[in-house]
Amino acid sequence: MFLYRLMPLFVSAAVLTFIVTTVEPPVTLAAASPSQLILLFLPLLLTIACLLNLYCQNFRRSLPAAGGVVLLLILKSLGTINTWTIALTALSIVTIFPAVKRPKKEIMPKTRPFSRLKKQNSLL
Repeated sequence: MFLYRLMPLFVSAAVLTFIVTTVEPPVTLAAASPSQLILLFLPLLLTIACLLNLYCQNFRRSLPAAGGVVLLLILKSLGTINTWTIALTALSIVTIFPAVKRPKKEIMPKTRPFSRLKKQNSLL
């Protein structure tokens, strides 16, 4: 069962490795085209999210945390990261966590539609 949880991590890491080795890197991040940025940061986001999913066992919570890590990496590469941006990014991720809850396993309540009619008929 644990291998089932590792498969998305392996696939996203393989896609990230393929893109890093085949796409021509830009000179700077500011000189990169939007397609190059998307091709790099989207598989990186999925890889980090799958890695965090092994720890927190909830992909809905690991995705915002991975987004925060990717945001911090982008700020680091632009040279605009400081203590305030790290604190604000961590604060925003922590405030997102209570809003993201596990889905309920039972979507529809198990009620019998005619159970009330049977009770009424038995009284007659």
